[in-house]
Amino acid sequence: MLQVDLVKKSIKKMPKHKFRHITSKINVLLTIIYVKYDSVILAKLVMYGLY
Repeated sequence: MLQVDLVKKSIKKMPKHKFRHITSKINVLLTIIYVKYDSVILAKLVMYGLY
């Protein structure tokens, strides 16, 4: 919870355009992570389905 508060404080200090740029980068990273994670789970499910 402390980290979340720190992040919120640092976000408030940031200018809006910079904040938007960073959030879009974070969103892209999260999407990539989720996609990779999902594909790993899918691959495992397929493997378990085959055996």
